[in-house]
Amino acid sequence: MKVEEQLLLNDNYIDISQGTVIRVGTTTEIAIRNNSDSAFIFIVMQAKENSLEGNTLSDGYGIEKRKLELNINK
Repeated sequence: MKVEEQLLLNDNYIDISQGTVIRVGTTTEIAIRNNSDSAFIFIVMQAKENSLEGNTLSDGYGIEKRKLELNINK
């Protein structure tokens, strides 16, 4: 399968596909690359970093934090 969309986060390429969600910190340099002839449509949601002052379980459920492992191709 040919990867057609990638993010460049600092010096690391990350392959992305439909439905991919990635949180990017404010100090990260980012670029988007589309290697296909098809349109690449994406949504950016921006929030002030560290703006969540508290949390509740009223709108979801808690999970234990776990380490995220990425397959990064350079």
